[in-house]
Formats: sequence, C-alpha cells, structure tokens
Amino acid sequence: MGQVEKGIELVKSYVDRCIANLEKGEYAYVCDGYSGNNREDSMYNTVIQSYSNKIVSKLTSLKYKYTTNHGHGCKDWKFYKDIEL
Repeated sequence: MGQVEKGIELVKSYVDRCIANLEKGEYAYVCDGYSGNNREDSMYNTVIQSYSNKIVSKLTSLKYKYTTNHGHGCKDWKFYKDIEL
C-alpha cells in the first residue's frame, strides 16, 4: 500500500472514530495548523490536518454541529450531536 492510500485510510478511520464518538454523545475534535512534537504522531497529525476541511465537510454533511476557535494560524472545530428539545 502506497503512502497516499495509507493517508486516505488514516482519514477514513479518523472520521469513523469521530462519528462513533458523536453517536455516543461525546465530542469530536478536528484541528489544523498545529506542529506535532512526537515523531511517531507527526505523520498522523500531518495527514489528518491536511484533510481537515474535508473532514469538517463530511461531519457537517451528516448534520453534526460545531463550534470553532481559529487564531494565530491554527483552526479548531469541536463537533457535537444536535440536541432536540
């Protein structure tokens, strides 16, 4: 499996975990613009962050809500399942 395919699998797995967490009533976080310190996590973080807009679009298309915190070149999205009152 090539590097691109591995990256795509990482992103798909991340989205699946986000959805599973959201369905359990937890939050899901998507970030972009951060530098990783841990070499092992570096590729993972880089891949996830490089696809952050696609991940946000996917979760939004599934009707999950989010709040944002953007600043100093970094972007954060905190997703949650909409509350029905």
